[in-house]
Amino acid sequence: MVDAFVPAVANISDACDETGVSAVRLGALRPVWPGCPRLAGPVATLIMRPVTMDDHDPVPDIVWAMTALAGFIVLVDVEGRPDAQCWGGLLTVCAQRAGILGAIINGAVRDVSGIAERKFPVFARGVHPARVRGRLRLAAVRATVMIDGQEVRPGDLAAADDDGVILLAREHSRMVLEATRQRAAREAEQLALLDAGADPRDVFR
Repeated sequence: MVDAFVPAVANISDACDETGVSAVRLGALRPVWPGCPRLAGPVATLIMRPVTMDDHDPVPDIVWAMTALAGFIVLVDVEGRPDAQCWGGLLTVCAQRAGILGAIINGAVRDVSGIAERKFPVFARGVHPARVRGRLRLAAVRATVMIDGQEVRPGDLAAADDDGVILLAREHSRMVLEATRQRAAREAEQLALLDAGADPRDVFR
């Protein structure tokens, strides 16, 4: 993680607007299990593409790649395909052992109950039961990816929660996080006043 502060995605999005920082906003990526915790930190990208060999198994390649990614969020790009899953229970166990913070999947996952049992944060576009073997291969590690027409680079900041996923360039992360802290503090004050019975017209004046 960037630090111990795990901000809300909506607050980061608002802070980006306030500071004029461009961000990739992905409301279609959702937590894959109820109660999945917020996630924030730098991303390490894995790019998955269709296989060229019918019986190719990419899992060993992914496991080896993850051994060098401790302290990162794995961002796996499958070009947003809902019919191609690239993450399940076995990779969850391997990711936890490697010290990975969580996974953001621009595609589908499976083994949702196993992921939930491990309490590992995973966000994805959907769920698909088919195995990955014979369908996808690991095409690149720590390469720039295009998601919804926008660039995401290794080391960029990602945050994810029930509102979706947001990604922003690493060079802007500290400025945006500071603006996010300030915004969260303002909102906390406003909520406290409202809970105490203050007139909303006074609170938002």
